Order: sequence, then structure tokens, then C-alpha cells
Amino acid sequence: MLENALRVCFQNLNTYSKKPSDLPSICNGFIFILGDYDADSVQMAFKTHLKQSSLFPTPSDIVKIISPPDVKFDRSMYISCKQWIKENESAPFSLKERDCLKYIKAYEGRELEILDEENDHKDNIKISDSRVSGLINNLTKEMK
Repeated sequence: MLENALRVCFQNLNTYSKKPSDLPSICNGFIFILGDYDADSVQMAFKTHLKQSSLFPTPSDIVKIISPPDVKFDRSMYISCKQWIKENESAPFSLKERDCLKYIKAYEGRELEILDEENDHKDNIKISDSRVSGLINNLTKEMK
């Protein structure tokens, strides 16, 4: 399966100075790195790479598709994306727009998660406060 995926990439993507005789050693490098992943994930990642790139992949390109690095959320990036979309709303849909929309959605989702976590924490504090108040009332009654 991996050899077939690499062969397809080799035949369809820009390989620069790679020669067909390099394919066995290239395949060994991919096997070494991608051996930790299941075959379906690897195959899906190669298909994704073929759809998105004109360059022959490296093992790390495939790994980044299978296990994308965590997005670092940045308010200035969020604002830039919102502004870019507003300025280009009449332009044809593009990959940049798709990426901006995904970032905005993820950023806003993360902000909601943070608010939910803060509210859960506040609810726990309120419960604890009311429980403490109840205990103090009970102790006060017992002391009388």
C-alpha cells in the first residue's frame, strides 16, 4: 500500500532530482517513520497530500496530515482572518479563505470552551460556598 502511494506521488508530483532508482530507499524512510500509524490513516494522508500539493511529500508532511500540530490561538491572527474575509468577501472562494474560516471557527470554539470551564469553576465555587454556609448554620444551631 505504501509503495503504491509513493509510486503515485512519484509519477504525479514534482520530485526535483529524485530518480526512480531512489524509490526503494525513499520507501524505507517512509516505512521507518510511518510504521507507527495505521494503514487507513496513511492512505488518507497521501490522498490529502496529492490533493493539496504539487511536490513530492516527505514523511513529516504525511505525519502532519495524520496528526496535525496543535494550533496556537492568537487574538491578532483571529482579527487578521476576520479582516481578510471582510476585505475579500466578493472574491472567489480560496484556500486562504477556507483556512481563515477554519481558524475563526476553532478560535471562537476555544473561547467558548474557556468560558464554559470558567463558568463550571464558578458553579463549583458557588456550590462550595452554599455548602459552607449550610455547615456554618448547622454548627451555629448546634451551639445554641
